[in-house]
Amino acid sequence: MTIDDQIKNLTKQLYPTGRVWRINPNSVKEKFTNGLLASEIRAYNDGVALLDSILPDNANFSVDDAAAWEKRLGLPDGTGLSLADRIKAILVQLNWPGTNPAKGAIDYLQSVLQAAGFNVCAHENLFSSAGIAEWILRSTPTSNNNAWRSIAFGNGLFVAVASGGSVMTSPDGITWTSRTASIASSWEAITFGNGLFVAVASASAGNQVMTSPDGINWTTRSSSANAGLFAIAFGNNTFVAVSQQSGGVQAITSPDGITWTNRTVAAANTWQSITYGNGLFVAVSQNAAGGPRIMTSPDGITWTSQVPANNNTTQAVTYGNGLFVVVCQSGAGNRVMVSSDGVNWISQISAADNTWWAVCFGNNIFVAISQSGFPNNVMTSGGGYFYKTYADFAGNAATRHITTLLHGQQRHGFISSKGIIIANSVDPSGDDNFDIGDGSDTIFIGGCPPGTFINIPKAQEAAFRQLILKIKPVNVTVLLLVNFV
Repeated sequence: MTIDDQIKNLTKQLYPTGRVWRINPNSVKEKFTNGLLASEIRAYNDGVALLDSILPDNANFSVDDAAAWEKRLGLPDGTGLSLADRIKAILVQLNWPGTNPAKGAIDYLQSVLQAAGFNVCAHENLFSSAGIAEWILRSTPTSNNNAWRSIAFGNGLFVAVASGGSVMTSPDGITWTSRTASIASSWEAITFGNGLFVAVASASAGNQVMTSPDGINWTTRSSSANAGLFAIAFGNNTFVAVSQQSGGVQAITSPDGITWTNRTVAAANTWQSITYGNGLFVAVSQNAAGGPRIMTSPDGITWTSQVPANNNTTQAVTYGNGLFVVVCQSGAGNRVMVSSDGVNWISQISAADNTWWAVCFGNNIFVAISQSGFPNNVMTSGGGYFYKTYADFAGNAATRHITTLLHGQQRHGFISSKGIIIANSVDPSGDDNFDIGDGSDTIFIGGCPPGTFINIPKAQEAAFRQLILKIKPVNVTVLLLVNFV
């Protein structure tokens, strides 16, 4: 029995039985019924034809259907291949019948790239600006035109200290209030741990430490060595302070901020700043006289030298949101460095070429302070989420250049003059969903902390780009936060 006959029988079963409902041949009732049946059969056939073109799992799937799907999915044009082979490729890309990972998902793109040996992360176009994407200048109290040295966050409060003996506090990193230190010493650094703010000084022999539970009321403490302390951090239930004084004691530790013990560092540099994060202490030096400007330690006792991303005069380091951040005194627009592990470092763009002296993280933002640029002595990064589009990156000097990339003899995708992968085989007249100005069509591939760059060897650049072109969705703009070195 044909499908037409089945529909007719089903329709007739809906009529009431009895003599009065009999359908005589060639009667008006029969003609009406046949017309209704023809409409139902046509709707059925149209639905089947639509499913046949949508689902490549039937005998009616045509070469034209395959060409349309190859274009939608960003697959190479399969002209010349058998229809069966083209269907297999389409089924895999469609994730049919559901046994493969979703092909358009961020985690799938990331897993394929990482499996190919590229240590990158993929992010959807909605991420925290705490990823060091943008810095904003802030003003300090007009009465405090000091050389601000260090800043810390604890108990809901930012606390900064200056070499002139001043202290200032802020609940948000924007509005600041002047405070009074326990003594007018050259306070160089401050940290927070175990409910206590602890600051250290480069002068005042024997009285180089002060503590406070609230950032407002301070008490003077004694250190274990007159070493000219310039930085302090708390981690692993330990306070660790470092010194610029080469040839003498350059590190001391304390379990409570009161009792201190001398330690030995990795190199006799002028150690200027220290932080703790991800199970690691990271210290930076202004010079590299005794070795690299960065050193790391899991406990504050055993130290290892590390190599920075540039030769700027590194000044301060902090940790937050899965990221180590270093600010520098020198550098042309690149006075910020970032690292996710404390070992591998990448340069970032700073808000201004101020003499950036200290940086910290709190309330989901990074806050840096400088000795120059008054009244714009502060820059911040973070506090919310934002979208970025192709247009936002088109004029960004940090975006890398490359010529158009070809896939075999066919253009498999397009790469802008700024090195941004736009799309695969896009026909603007037929793909209404593609819009390079639409943030929802954008993903980022780069460092694992959102908004950060990653280094990839120059020799692997072509292979990296080719792989992205093969696996990304057709109507997606990929912004590469990558340094090809």
